[in-house]
Amino acid sequence: MTIYDYIVIAAYFGLLLSVGYLTSKFVSNTSDYFRGGGNMMWWLVGASAFMVQFSAWTFTGAASKAYNDGWGVLTIYLGNALGFTVNYFYFAARSRQMRAITTVEAVRERFDKFSQQFYTWFSIPLGILGGAGWLFGLCLFISVSFELPLETAIVITGVVVITSTLLGGSWASSSNDFVQLLVMVPVTIVAAIFAMSAVGGPSEFVAKMPEGHLDLSAPFTYGLLAFWMLSNIARQLVNCNNLIESGRYLAVKNSDHARKAAGLAAILSYIGPVIWFIPPLAAAILYPDIGAIIPELNNPAEAAYIVVALEYLPMGMMGLMICAMLGATVSCMDTGLNRNAGIFVRNFYLPVLRPNASEKELMLTSRITTVFLGGLIISLALFFTELKQFGLFKLVQWTGSMLAVPMTIPLALVIFTKKAPSWAAWSTTMVGFMTSLTVFYFFNTDWLAGQLGRELTRAEVETWIPSIGLFANLATCSSWFFFTMLFYKRMSEKRRKEIESFNVRMRTPISEEECEGAKTDYKQAGMMGGVAMSFGAFILLLTAIPNPIEGRFAFLFCGGLVFTIGVLLRRTYKRQKAAAGA
Repeated sequence: MTIYDYIVIAAYFGLLLSVGYLTSKFVSNTSDYFRGGGNMMWWLVGASAFMVQFSAWTFTGAASKAYNDGWGVLTIYLGNALGFTVNYFYFAARSRQMRAITTVEAVRERFDKFSQQFYTWFSIPLGILGGAGWLFGLCLFISVSFELPLETAIVITGVVVITSTLLGGSWASSSNDFVQLLVMVPVTIVAAIFAMSAVGGPSEFVAKMPEGHLDLSAPFTYGLLAFWMLSNIARQLVNCNNLIESGRYLAVKNSDHARKAAGLAAILSYIGPVIWFIPPLAAAILYPDIGAIIPELNNPAEAAYIVVALEYLPMGMMGLMICAMLGATVSCMDTGLNRNAGIFVRNFYLPVLRPNASEKELMLTSRITTVFLGGLIISLALFFTELKQFGLFKLVQWTGSMLAVPMTIPLALVIFTKKAPSWAAWSTTMVGFMTSLTVFYFFNTDWLAGQLGRELTRAEVETWIPSIGLFANLATCSSWFFFTMLFYKRMSEKRRKEIESFNVRMRTPISEEECEGAKTDYKQAGMMGGVAMSFGAFILLLTAIPNPIEGRFAFLFCGGLVFTIGVLLRRTYKRQKAAAGA
């Protein structure tokens, strides 16, 4: 790391806080704070939806899987892409049309108050766990790059994220996601090009790759790889299409903007992963024994991407790479913080503790809750530093299959079905939790080894539990959910009419009269255009760093792309402002 890298990172931290301040002017009530008042443009929400689906874990935990086992990890992100495709054709518009402020409010309307509290108190701990994993992955990257104590990196970064989220709520989250996307895309392209060049170009990249890493027939010849890959796709499809994840589309203006946001996220999800995993695959060639380079890490393969970037990127570019990693994780953390604070305030504090609370009181409580939840995330991330054997990849996979999937299956099925009783969601989740415990204790890796009559490979040990847990939960949870539908007609006529009203509303497009922010659309383009132009100009100045010519061109490419998008947004701002007569 050079002084130029530190300057870049300091400027980026300042940018995050500036965006938080600028977006605070859009916030006047809890609807603005938690879902942007339902007035966000599709390109803001689409960028946020894409960014939230991955974090620095992609460049640490998932990168370790690419380093160790090759291309199979891409199926996680293929699942995201397919999930957003389903969003585009079916789910996104219905999500916006629920017309709720938080996702758990939609759960209450479709099911009942008990389900609302059930999902409130299960969603928040899972959100804290996910946020801690994202923060840990990012700070692992920062710690190795800056040679900082991991604990120090966690505290400093966590405080910056909390501060930014405090200022602008969902507006700050989505706006930061957009800026982070603008930075991440060109920087990861540059990293992929330099990594490919380091191994001698595309032909050498293919020729020198460890056996099986690029083998397209590997799923059919390597143990349980196909089983694990299918579970990745199924998991992400469920994770992208359920009532909890509908929150991303509650923020957009209308049904058409919801579909456009999903379409943008889908396109980016098909393209991005191919670029992201070139550096860790190159690391498998360049550093076959990466543990000898970074022996101090519990799981050295998690630093595969970092090691390549540190060695081959030009001076100053590593700073931008840190910004890209920071952006990927901040997008998860600030969105998670905002969503969990919204779940608590709108679904427990308001209906249970303070039914007559004013908007001013709710706003203050929202910010206090954000700080409290942020503190819990930082504390849990610090605890992760003590774990010796449970790597980031394993943590995310296990949490997703064994805890998150049982919660999301009923919330996904209810989008496609109309006649599930009020108790269907929470009871299905409990069946899933029992299924996960059964898999963990009775159908674990010891059981599998006994069935196969051989020792399992490292990859099989790592992926068996989340894979079998995913499919077991899909089978038992879906069966139970459809079984509950037999009891739909036993509910009171009043409750059935309420559910029918919810289903009708979810299928009714947003009218023009409901788009209250139509005359202020231009302000979003103006603000983000100015931010993009400012940071793009800053990146262009970095071409003056005394790098070789290819290094200077790298900054020219990154800065030029960000600046150009800023210019286009400013032109949109002027055109829309004139049309609005402002």
